[in-house]
Formats: sequence, C-alpha cells, structure tokens
Amino acid sequence: MQFHLTALFVAQCQTRPGGTWKNMIPLSRNSAISAPTWLDLMAVSASAKGEVAQASTYTRNKLRQFRSALKFLSDRNLVDLGRSGVGRRYEGFKLLAEDSSSSGAGVTEYRVPRDEEAHLEVPAHFFTRGWVHVLTKSEIAAYLMWRHLGAASSYAMASWQQRAGIFGLSRDVYDTHQALEAFGLIKVVKPKERRDDGTWRGYTEGAPLYSHRVHVLPSGLAAQSHEVVEKALRKAATLGKWSKPLDV
Repeated sequence: MQFHLTALFVAQCQTRPGGTWKNMIPLSRNSAISAPTWLDLMAVSASAKGEVAQASTYTRNKLRQFRSALKFLSDRNLVDLGRSGVGRRYEGFKLLAEDSSSSGAGVTEYRVPRDEEAHLEVPAHFFTRGWVHVLTKSEIAAYLMWRHLGAASSYAMASWQQRAGIFGLSRDVYDTHQALEAFGLIKVVKPKERRDDGTWRGYTEGAPLYSHRVHVLPSGLAAQSHEVVEKALRKAATLGKWSKPLDV
C-alpha cells in the first residue's frame, strides 16, 4: 500500500491532470546515476535476522522488498512490469488504472485525474512529512476513509454498513481512530454511553446506538510524522492505552 500510494503521489507531481505518467526513476543507484531513486523515496524495514548491518545488505534487502511489492501490485493489475523473463523488468514499471478496468486480457494506464473527475484529495504533507511511511496499513485505510466521508470539512460518522460494505474495512481497522487521535490527525467525539472497548452502557434492546463522530484535523499532517508517532507510542506503552502527548 505504501509503495503504491507513493508512486501515485510521484505520478501526480510529474504529470499534468489527464496525462499518463512515464516512470523514469530507477529502483537503485549506480555510478552513472545521481538523481533520486525509489530507494531514496521509500522508508522500509530492510534488515533480516542474523545479518550483519552493512550498506550492501541493507540495499539488497530493500530492493528485494520493492520487487516483492511490485509483483504483488502486478498480480492485482495495479502496475505493469512488462513481459515476464525480460531483464530489468522492474525498472520503468507503469501504473495502471485503479478502477478494475485492467485485467489479464488488457491493461489501462493510470491517468492523473482532472479536477472534475471523481477523486480523493490527500494533502501533500501526507507524503512529504512521512506519514505514508510511519502509519500502518490499517491506519492509512481508516484515515483515507474518514477523508472520503467528508471528515476533512466537518464531523462525519461511519456506520458498519459503510465501513464493511463500501470500504471493506474490519472492526479492527475502524478502531484505529484511537491511534489516529493520539497522533493528532483526527478529533473523535464519542457518545457518553459508549465505552473505550466499543460496548454500550445501559443498553436496552431496540435503543439507538450512535457512532463516533470524527473530524480530520487540518494541521495534523504538518508535523514531522516520526517524531509525533514515537512520542505517542512511548506514552501508550507507559499508560497501557492510547493518549495524545501534551506537545502534539
């Protein structure tokens, strides 16, 4: 997910709306290349058990993860790697459309959406401040769901029908609102009858159950993600529950 979102961001930085993106970024650096590579644009855990921490090992492991991610996306018709068996097939990969129009029978290249086309607006700080790298996949999915539901402009609620039926997200993903609030990315207003574990105080059969209301904080993404997340994780480890650090 993180690789795909980063590639989409790069495509939109380099291509006009309505155009297709030509990937000229190499996977890794060699003596003839001084421009940024995908190694520079991505942050992943590139260590393996029992290995000595060496630059060559780090680079090799990171490239292996990149190729694995690209193969995963290729199997789901989200990128085109070219013909199987061709050397350096991972270089210059193409992004494919996300609307399921690509299949084994034919592919449709990704186009940068125009303003009048359906799209989800994600602030550039989500990428430039590193949030795409430090949030878990579940936290990213929930954060994007809230933005899609309009929580960036007002308070929004997500019913279980929306969460599961439209977005395909489990209850565990929905519960990431606690972490996202501790990171300063959203504000959550909870019904006073609902406990932290989701159960309801004094529930009687047939009584209405109200969902949390969530507002995406406009300034949340402007902070340096690694600093915020580290502080929140340390506080959560100390208290045994999610809580927003005082200086976040």
